[in-house]
Amino acid sequence: MNEALAKPEIRAKLELEGRNVAQPITDQAQADRMFEQQLDRMVRLVKTVGRPANA
Repeated sequence: MNEALAKPEIRAKLELEGRNVAQPITDQAQADRMFEQQLDRMVRLVKTVGRPANA
């Protein structure tokens, strides 16, 4: 999937169809940042609805 999304012609076709295509993750540091961002987002969501976090 990452190989396909890394090709500009495939990305352009998907974007023309109206799809929101994220850039592929290229290294572990970027993957770690994305994971932390998603984790922070989920923790905020849990706090917003008033549930205690498990961790």
